[in-house]
Amino acid sequence: MPDELTPAEVERATVIFETERETIVAERAGVLALARSYASAIDAWVSKGRIDVGEATALKGWAKAFADMIAIGLHREDSDPVGVRAALLEIMKGDA
Repeated sequence: MPDELTPAEVERATVIFETERETIVAERAGVLALARSYASAIDAWVSKGRIDVGEATALKGWAKAFADMIAIGLHREDSDPVGVRAALLEIMKGDA
């Protein structure tokens, strides 16, 4: 077994790594978007009188906290691929 990868093997590994990273970022960005969607639904419940503002604030806070924890990878036992956390922190700046 050779000690070094061939250029083709390096290229394939790079493509796999980049695809994995992009997939993880897209999935977690989707969770953040879902939390924003829930926030809009919660606001609609308030306007219809189904829940009060205090309940709405708590629900939106919990949804955002859950989405943020998923986004930064706290649900994983192992570490994220390089670049995932940086990309998601950039996305999350808009949700602050």
